[in-house]
Amino acid sequence: MLLPPDGLRWVVTRPTLEYDGFDTRSFADGSELITYPAQPDERGMWSLGARMCWTHCGGLVALRSLGDLSNPTTDPGLTQTQADAARCFRSGRDHFAAGSYDAALSDLRRALAFESISPGHLTEWRAHFLIGLLELGFVGSAPAMIDLEAADESFARAATLSRITQPDLAIQALTAAAFACLLRGEPSRALARLSSARDLGPELIEATYLEAQAHAGRGDAEPAAMALTDAVMRDRGYALRALSDADAFGGVGSVSEILGHLAHDLWSRTGDLVKGSLDTCRSRQIEAPEVPLLEAFLTQGERWPVYDILFALGERAALEERLGSASSNARRASSRLSDGGLIDAEEPFRAQERYREKVVVRPATLFTKEQTAWEVRTREIVHMRRVKRRVVRRETMVGEAGGAILAVFGMLGLEPGSFIMGSPADEVGRAADEERREVILTRGFFLGEAPVTQGLWAAVLDERPSFFSGEHRPVEQVSWFDAARFCNALSRLEGIPEAYALDTGEVHWLDPAAEGYRLPTEAEWEYACRATTTTPYPTGLALVPTQANFERHLGPATTPVRTFPANPWGLFDMPGNVWEWCVDVYDAQAPAESVDPARVGDGAARVTRGGSWASGAAACRSASRGQLSPWDRKSSVGFRLAMTRPPTEPQG
Repeated sequence: MLLPPDGLRWVVTRPTLEYDGFDTRSFADGSELITYPAQPDERGMWSLGARMCWTHCGGLVALRSLGDLSNPTTDPGLTQTQADAARCFRSGRDHFAAGSYDAALSDLRRALAFESISPGHLTEWRAHFLIGLLELGFVGSAPAMIDLEAADESFARAATLSRITQPDLAIQALTAAAFACLLRGEPSRALARLSSARDLGPELIEATYLEAQAHAGRGDAEPAAMALTDAVMRDRGYALRALSDADAFGGVGSVSEILGHLAHDLWSRTGDLVKGSLDTCRSRQIEAPEVPLLEAFLTQGERWPVYDILFALGERAALEERLGSASSNARRASSRLSDGGLIDAEEPFRAQERYREKVVVRPATLFTKEQTAWEVRTREIVHMRRVKRRVVRRETMVGEAGGAILAVFGMLGLEPGSFIMGSPADEVGRAADEERREVILTRGFFLGEAPVTQGLWAAVLDERPSFFSGEHRPVEQVSWFDAARFCNALSRLEGIPEAYALDTGEVHWLDPAAEGYRLPTEAEWEYACRATTTTPYPTGLALVPTQANFERHLGPATTPVRTFPANPWGLFDMPGNVWEWCVDVYDAQAPAESVDPARVGDGAARVTRGGSWASGAAACRSASRGQLSPWDRKSSVGFRLAMTRPPTEPQG
């Protein structure tokens, strides 16, 4: 990205930039070219990043996503037409990867020329996506190949074909279409594409940044500043991107003003967190390489540009992770069961019902009529009835071995049961991935009364990753993998079997029926959120600001857990405050299983539930589903603990 003269100092100091792996090249007019090696990062490039040219990154995502094609000569699931189309596509993809773009475009168009590939077949939407990249102007493609209007249409077609089976790729395609619209000078059309992408799932960081550009192009300064701030918070590389696109935001001065406000706000909010990390190092007499940087942050950081501040906070997070690993051996956890009181619940019961049925006594003949009579018969009917049920409460204390208690949290024991998962077709705000069906849960489970707090996270891991500071606020800016790591760490402190096997970035749920802290399945989460209710929200037909933290009614921040009333089963913050990770891999289609459904294994996205402080009311409905990359860390995403109840334990 090419940065304007005298612009770099508003965003980042050169030593930080070089330390973070960027290469710089200066020109006679004072401008500088900032580049970053175009290699997949540790997350496998599941989302579009800011540290390299968008087209480079978009291509890497496309090639990764499009690379797992079956061999058309051996896959028995392909028809002959589909196999021929797949051969053309594979050839086009290989030419694309080799930089032979003319040959790639020819092969891809041949793949689409086959009739009866079948609507939505993988070859078709993958080909549209790659053609869109070529028409967009992929690095090295001939200028004559560029057609931004056609690129917009190709990406939109790819999104239409993939939105059901691969919504994460449809989101990428619509984001690319928005980029093409911005290049054509159509910000309103770009916003429409981004809105369609948002309807399919959580925004990519790139989409948030393009939204900022689109609002700026329409002259909407405030939403442009908010979207740009959000993008930079999620990936500091977007500060550089914004500076290289400064003209789109009204010039270097406008970008500098937005990022300057963010830098000052960050420094003032995070000083106590940094000071706490330094105090921990001093008290333990630890000499960490991050200490000089963090000390400079406290004394000089008020004048630092935003990139440097975010870099320092990232170094602090790495330090906290090491400190937590070192101190976990000195802590212990213990639990006890107690009476959790009575709750309203529903349970099925069978009853005998007598009814009258007309039966044929004598069939009709050629000369006589059919004779019938009424008979009384009996049948069994299953009814649901509301009952008062006593709940078991599990209270856990985390503290230093033989010393002070650092955190206490409670979980409620929920019994097996059945409920209708999903939403009816006429529910306001309903999304296409909320198919309605009966679900049966055969295992009882414990669920946290509230989301995991920052105090509990610090007590277990001695880390403070959250953006919003407060012991009783929910922990956020933790990924799905972070949450699994926390569950195992807490299990170890209590001396119970770990729920997950963690190995080089992979997570495997060892045994759904076994003890150990874990994330809830999304079926368990919705069962607990509804608490026998059938309305859109556990609070009824609507959600108001006195019932949950949503839609920024209390400002752009989380609130302490238990601020709002509990749902009918005594669970707090089910709607709003923070989205909550579930164990499931996201899929727009309902699982085939109706008994204990859970999608586990590898996947590009994981399920989140409940909405957050930044979400609209519709996202906080009991049936609403979100999805995020398991590596994503956001100030609006946390989690709640679950645990399978032993079968021998009295339930109810």
